[in-house]
Amino acid sequence: MAEDDPLIARFLGGSLTGAGFTVTHVGDGESALEALKQQSYGCVILDLNMPKLDGYGVVEAMRQQAKTQSTPVLILSLRSQENDIIRAFDLGADDYVSKPFSPLEVISRIRRLMVRANQLQSRG
Repeated sequence: MAEDDPLIARFLGGSLTGAGFTVTHVGDGESALEALKQQSYGCVILDLNMPKLDGYGVVEAMRQQAKTQSTPVLILSLRSQENDIIRAFDLGADDYVSKPFSPLEVISRIRRLMVRANQLQSRG
């Protein structure tokens, strides 16, 4: 999870952990890319407004690297304008949730993304 707001990170991280997920949190886009180089993740949650490198830059970089090309990406952002959402999808995001958000909805969307990714891997 790449989220620069510590309150949101703690709230969402606690919800995800409570739902059985293991959570790694970073506070900026550069740290997200570094974490992705070190380890594989079942799903990546990105805020769009982050220091050093925004979520757009992270998802774009992920889609250009073989290791992270098919990793599911959920955008979680205050930006809710149509052009922001379309840009995220055009760069390779798999889902988009606007803040404020329901933790239960985010958990459900993550589970769906991970099931779909596993199904695609087992076919390929």
